[in-house]
Amino acid sequence: MEIHTFQVAAFTSSKQALGLINSLKKNGVRDVYQVRTKRKSGETWYQIRVGHFDSKENAQMFARQLIEQKTIKNYFIISLPVN
Repeated sequence: MEIHTFQVAAFTSSKQALGLINSLKKNGVRDVYQVRTKRKSGETWYQIRVGHFDSKENAQMFARQLIEQKTIKNYFIISLPVN
């Protein structure tokens, strides 16, 4: 089983990441969260993701709505195994 989410941005600045999260929330987007990962260079990468969907189709539908509303510019789907 998998859970699907979509990533809308990634920053090396936590300030930029928080700015986008706050902006998305102001636009009514719920379930926005941040994933921190380390890059090979040692920098921290702040990835902004939205939602937990039971299918890729549902994730894509929601992402497309956000694009139509000009809330986000682009995205990519990420499928994660459910623990």
